[in-house]
Amino acid sequence: MRILLLTMALAISGCMSSGTPGPQGPQGEVGPAGMPGEKGERGERGEAGIPGQPGKDGKSVSPALVKELEKALKDITSGGQKMVLEAMDAMPEQVVSTVHFRFGISEMGFALLTSDGRIFIMNNKNPVTSGDRFTYSSRVSTDDHKFVSLTVLPGGEGSKQLFLAMASDGHTFISDDLKTWTQKDPLKLN
Repeated sequence: MRILLLTMALAISGCMSSGTPGPQGPQGEVGPAGMPGEKGERGERGEAGIPGQPGKDGKSVSPALVKELEKALKDITSGGQKMVLEAMDAMPEQVVSTVHFRFGISEMGFALLTSDGRIFIMNNKNPVTSGDRFTYSSRVSTDDHKFVSLTVLPGGEGSKQLFLAMASDGHTFISDDLKTWTQKDPLKLN
């Protein structure tokens, strides 16, 4: 009977209300992190938002600029000859080449060619003393050529020396006295 009474007392005390709870105690320390769980399934896509305001219109490149760029690219791919000619046209006249010459035993010196085709010579005073200054001799051509070189083919016994003036556009001129120039067939460039 004692057991029965004890069981009943326990049952009744378990059913009784415990009253108002007391104040909550301080939070304990955070424990170590557990292993990550498995990745969940991706949810459904949400509804699209309201479209934003359209942006400002872009600025177009002018057709003239597009053509100019196309011409420049075409010139570059073909070797850039037109660009070189335009750059040379924009440059002031300058010396592009010099050579030495000898006419007979006593007349010798230096000749120079400018980009505009003018020939200047400096005659030596004697076989061992150079001259003091260049003087104008002739013009290779009155046409608008940009000259790039002057070379000499020395004369030997029984032959004359020949001078070759070359323009950047392929035109060539020959002289045997640096005064009179004869145009030869131009070199065909692309």
